[in-house]
Amino acid sequence: MAHESRRLSRRAGSANEGETIAIVCEGAKTEKIYLDGVRIQRRLATARLRVVGLGADPLRVVEEAESFLPDFDHAWAVFDVEAAGPHGTPHRRLKQAIARAERSGVKCAISHPCFELWLLLHFRFHTAYIQNEAVRAKLRGCGCDYEDKGFDFSKVWPRHQAAIRNARDLDTRQCASFPDVVDRNPWTSVHELILQLVALVQPDPRVR
Repeated sequence: MAHESRRLSRRAGSANEGETIAIVCEGAKTEKIYLDGVRIQRRLATARLRVVGLGADPLRVVEEAESFLPDFDHAWAVFDVEAAGPHGTPHRRLKQAIARAERSGVKCAISHPCFELWLLLHFRFHTAYIQNEAVRAKLRGCGCDYEDKGFDFSKVWPRHQAAIRNARDLDTRQCASFPDVVDRNPWTSVHELILQLVALVQPDPRVR
């Protein structure tokens, strides 16, 4: 996929110019709602932060993210360990996707079992094994209007610092016990992406 060059010149002291990031997501809706919400909250132009909801498996997500690297400083692939469905089956090409990302310089924000775990961590710390439908069921009780892969970003984002803390604690716990990402349920590395996004520019205090 060809992309127009969106690299921006950098002038010292300019809050509107700086690093550029492209994010390609496995999901076409939930992840995009959240990440576009971050972009708007941080007042970032799409030229600096591009979010694509691909609706494809992890390997295709990584390949698409890789195609942005000539024109963006950083490319991220956001995907789940588990394929859609109630049975907790890992994506068939998951390890291929991770290996390709390591070779190409694409960064990965991975969730096990699904991205909704990252949303859940805004509201509570969770350490017990859980499948994707169970995560969504818990999220429906958190008061963020989650339903059918939609939710109210404004009811989630104010808790993002708690989510980062919870994700860090979970990462420390799970990585110590399970070297293989497939075995780290529950686990997410989305906080690493969010930390990079919030560092891009300080938000306008008038925007909440």
